[in-house]
Amino acid sequence: MANSTMSDVAKEAGVALTTVGRVINGGYVSDEKRERVLAAIQKLGYVPNKMARSLKGGESKLIGVFMRFNTNQVFVSIANGISKAVEAAGYNTFVVTSYRRDVSQDIDEFISRKVDALMIISIWDIDVALIEKVQNAGIPVVMIERCLEIPKVDGVYINDRDGAKTAVKGMIRKGAVKPAFVGLPISALPHTYVERERYEGYLAALDEMNIEVNESRICFTDGYGLEDGRMAAEKLISGGVDFDSVFCTSDILAAGLMQYLYEKNIRVPDDVMIAGYDDTIARMLSPQISSVTLDTDRIGVEAVSMALSRIKAPELPRREVRVDTVYVDR
Repeated sequence: MANSTMSDVAKEAGVALTTVGRVINGGYVSDEKRERVLAAIQKLGYVPNKMARSLKGGESKLIGVFMRFNTNQVFVSIANGISKAVEAAGYNTFVVTSYRRDVSQDIDEFISRKVDALMIISIWDIDVALIEKVQNAGIPVVMIERCLEIPKVDGVYINDRDGAKTAVKGMIRKGAVKPAFVGLPISALPHTYVERERYEGYLAALDEMNIEVNESRICFTDGYGLEDGRMAAEKLISGGVDFDSVFCTSDILAAGLMQYLYEKNIRVPDDVMIAGYDDTIARMLSPQISSVTLDTDRIGVEAVSMALSRIKAPELPRREVRVDTVYVDR
């Protein structure tokens, strides 16, 4: 039942309203009554509104930001960009970083706090039903980087194809003629917009610079971790692949690659040029490497602008915006 109330729960469970309140707030209730109340809450889909007493004019002045924990610090940078834009708009930010695979409890937390809008950063496997639950609670949703095409759920995409193409062309202009690719395959995840765009950017760069694609130089990984980068380097070298540069679809992959090359006395950039992506740790590596950085402030501005306009006009059709990247040549 959409927008169920405590009274609805009390009626369904056959208990007093105060009993429902004690169950929600952790007060003493007999086991039998507690089970009846919890069963009613689950049946009705009731979510306690923790902000009800503080609401004025139907707004909490809170914008929710939701992401899953990831070693890639780019998501934290995006959240910071959103927070700056939220503050500039006169709102506050409520950020949740989840360590759970099942994020339904986190979604309920946003609903219970009556956020005015919810930003979801790059959670590719979130259940569509959970997003619809947020929408049914009257909360606009904006998805960032990995976006699902759901009616009235706006999307902020990164122009990853051009970012990858610029990085590869940057190495070629400096003399590379045998650039390799290291990154996840485009079939790795159910929603692989990011992987597809970065891989297609690599191919587009070769095409524009008249370099023939060599399948042996394309090394797909199982993940974005440090060890994945090391394994990719080992695969390229042990396979006798002839390469003079590598485009990595994340800085973490590049770091793992560099570790292995160092152990094999292969010098960067003298022997092999490397470019990363996201520019999270590229400048902290030794030597520093070039990388594609995301304009996280622009991402925040675009996401917040979409959210605020949908608060005022909920029936707007779904909208998309693409934010360009910047290649940092080191």
